[in-house]
Amino acid sequence: MKSKDFFLQLGLIIFIAILNSCSSKDYTSSNIEKIFSTSIEPEEGDFLVAAEFKMWIPNNAKHIRAIIVHQHGCGRNGMSIPYDRHWRALAKKWDCALLGTYFIANDSCATWANPEYGSDKAYHKALKNIAKQSGFNELTNIPWLLWGHSGGAHWASTMLSKYPQKTVAAYLRSGGKDLSKNTINVPVIIDLGAGEENHPQFGRLWSRCVTNFENARKQQAIIALAVNPETAHDCGHSRLLAIPFFDACLSQRLPGIEDKNQTLKPMDVKKAWVGNNKTFEIRPFKGGNINTLNTSILPNEKVAKIWREYVQTGWVTDKTAPEKAPYNLEAEYISNSIVKISWEADADLESGIKQFYLYRDNEKIKEFIGPNDNFNKKNFQYGNFGDEPVPEALYENVNSWIPTSLVFFDYNLNPNKKYVYQIKMVNWSNLESAISEELMVKISDINSKEYAK
Repeated sequence: MKSKDFFLQLGLIIFIAILNSCSSKDYTSSNIEKIFSTSIEPEEGDFLVAAEFKMWIPNNAKHIRAIIVHQHGCGRNGMSIPYDRHWRALAKKWDCALLGTYFIANDSCATWANPEYGSDKAYHKALKNIAKQSGFNELTNIPWLLWGHSGGAHWASTMLSKYPQKTVAAYLRSGGKDLSKNTINVPVIIDLGAGEENHPQFGRLWSRCVTNFENARKQQAIIALAVNPETAHDCGHSRLLAIPFFDACLSQRLPGIEDKNQTLKPMDVKKAWVGNNKTFEIRPFKGGNINTLNTSILPNEKVAKIWREYVQTGWVTDKTAPEKAPYNLEAEYISNSIVKISWEADADLESGIKQFYLYRDNEKIKEFIGPNDNFNKKNFQYGNFGDEPVPEALYENVNSWIPTSLVFFDYNLNPNKKYVYQIKMVNWSNLESAISEELMVKISDINSKEYAK
């Protein structure tokens, strides 16, 4: 009898595991998720073997205002980027599309990192294809923000020099080419890891990036240098600077939706601040020529303060709790003693999502970090070596990685008892959101198809 009970319990556990996996896949491909993919075959003369693109569009967006391009580095794969909830928060705020890429070439990245060898052409074809798939025809004409790491920074900087009039801002992590003169009015951050300076592999890259910064500042370019003291070539916590930087640039440069003139606006120098790259002192920018080689130009006071902490510690402390509580809580019948609770949440723009607190009848029953927590330092989601949301330990199997769904199974319940569920979101500075609205659940009143709240 005990053996029979054991196998029944084992079967139930396996059944739930399969359900959880299926729900994750369904969540990311359902109507809730506007995710569009396209593959571009190389043309004769291209150096690419293949080019893959995947784009997320905010569900409630009626018109896309810009594209956030997150360009992977050498040997990396950016197909997971559209599932990154932190980058999504920025995209959703400004009605932007979020684009991940995967460029493949015969030689690591020396060819695809040069847009002239086929990757620029593939990128524009991809935008055209996704515009047709999604119905957002403006994707082929709207501006973009360029984020790039290593070889991806080389690609992003070259695209910036080629299309300065279409670039809202650029964030170049550990790489990049010398910027052309026509880019001086486009805000840029060059981000390096201190461990790269004397590194046998990345030392020359360090020198080239510093020279690029100095050359740009000699032309009075709107550019900043950010050296992370805690990293080498890995991205570290760079998104804690990159996302607020892009947010500030979007606020100053995007034209209004109803404006007849849709040309990007110039940065507002009255809001600009400067930072000393040696002393880390910051102050308002008062115009005119300033010390070009040791001074970073930043879009506003908020970003200047973030920059100051980042270049001293490699981290940015978020002092505000998440603005929005988790929402759209739902319950689904699994068995007479098991219920599946699902919800939605928008990541904290400043510091993302560290975990969720789940409450049943006002008692915290779970610190939810998803199925990937064993690989992700006991946290919900954060950028890895290349700032992708895939835990680094799972990266070798990135194509089979399933994005974390906001789903929790509660067991051993009384089918005739009414339970009340609520959820809080916790950001990376351990600040909690307000608690969600209540979800009242009585298993005997629900079925496997729907639950009327």
